[in-house]
Amino acid sequence: MTLILYGIQGTGNGHLARARALVPELRVAGLDIDFVLTGRIRNDYFNIDLFEGFDCYSGLSLISDCGRLKPWSTIISNSFMSFIRDAKKLDVSGYDLVISDFEPLAAWASKQAK
Repeated sequence: MTLILYGIQGTGNGHLARARALVPELRVAGLDIDFVLTGRIRNDYFNIDLFEGFDCYSGLSLISDCGRLKPWSTIISNSFMSFIRDAKKLDVSGYDLVISDFEPLAAWASKQAK
């Protein structure tokens, strides 16, 4: 069976909604999926039974206001040291495929693992 790690940016912009539509189709195709959600604390997620057993990290998030990126707010709201530590800790070696829906942690861990 093919094992997939699916990283989802959980701060909005439809990433979770897109995953809710895609995941059942991946499962029908016989794929086994683990999930990494980033951007919120675990208790702030709702209606996520589909992603049962997911791992949760703070990740990195962009801060915007009225559609415009707020660079300084983005810099001060993210913990880059935690992100680097989490990326080193996230073991992607057992996966056949990593999918990242604008989720930087799984993408960076995959890049580091080559």
